Amino acid sequence: MAESEVAAGKFRGPLHGIPIGVKDIINTKRVLTTEGSSFFLSNFPDEDADCVRRLRDAGTIIIGKCNTGEFAAESSTKILITVLVTILGILAMFRRDQVVGLLQQLRHI
Repeated sequence: MAESEVAAGKFRGPLHGIPIGVKDIINTKRVLTTEGSSFFLSNFPDEDADCVRRLRDAGTIIIGKCNTGEFAAESSTKILITVLVTILGILAMFRRDQVVGLLQQLRHI
């Protein structure tokens, strides 16, 4: 679609036709913005945040909202530890004696 618009002389900007997702803490006009909280389950902003307006002006296509922790305040440390434990678990198949000590240390973080 973007190619046909550009060919028809309807170039919308340097990001014309690029699909993006917007984090759910950023207002998007008439699109549900919950900020990751059940408190905002009926929040449909009347206007875009400035950054969204500028992205639209540059030609992007907003295809959805990206999940976020409540009010963007949830710690990503839990996710990092889960990833590390998973990786270390895989390594345990090869060098179990060394990895067990590392897993025990991670439990104290």
